[in-house]
Amino acid sequence: MRRLSSARLAPNRFTKAGKIGTLALTIACLGNGLIGDRTLAQLATCQPPKANEYLLLAVTPSAEDQARVTAILPVSSPTTTCNYLGETVLRVGGFNAPETANAWAEYVAKQAKVSAFVAKPPTSGTPSVLPPLPPAATLPTTPVAPTPVGAPTPNRYNPQPLGSGYAVLVNYYNNPTIAQQVAASTGQTVSLVSYGQQPYLLASFTSDQSAANVLLQALTDKGLWASIVDGRRVMLLKSNVGQ
Repeated sequence: MRRLSSARLAPNRFTKAGKIGTLALTIACLGNGLIGDRTLAQLATCQPPKANEYLLLAVTPSAEDQARVTAILPVSSPTTTCNYLGETVLRVGGFNAPETANAWAEYVAKQAKVSAFVAKPPTSGTPSVLPPLPPAATLPTTPVAPTPVGAPTPNRYNPQPLGSGYAVLVNYYNNPTIAQQVAASTGQTVSLVSYGQQPYLLASFTSDQSAANVLLQALTDKGLWASIVDGRRVMLLKSNVGQ
């Protein structure tokens, strides 16, 4: 397989192991039926990125792959299913910075477990072409999840700081239904915490700043008031607000 040129974005930045992760990026339906029902021959060839645009390309051979990816993408993401070097791929555009595209690639890869990478826009005098497909990478045993924190002792008030890391908080305005929205968006348990003597929902606690930024953007896109703060200043009040 040919090497990526310096004008293309190497995909091996997506995971901590230095290898491309797996990406969850698909669309469940197109037109009158599932994309998975369409044959590869019917799909148009993927178009290269425009000037100043970074593309996220996810290999999604099945309808199940597509559904997992679509579920975690922002609703405003411009997506197209296309044929890329003989593979069914979901093309996600609209990224203006490599950091944002890489963060989404890493996040989606770890959650949906499909191969994915970022295509870099053409430089001056360089033809606008897509890079070759990267080699298959070893999937992580489990998706990146918030660093676990100890639960308070039952029937006893036992607040404790989260510790060093990035806490993604959501202001729920004393509305318990927001906790359900956050849980549905993250697929994780939502905790109750205190920050600045105010109660918040803890959507995620992680040492990965990129993952925290991606989740922040996803929650904001859903109309939730979210922020990232220093975990050392956050006190855990209840590990599961649903219990």
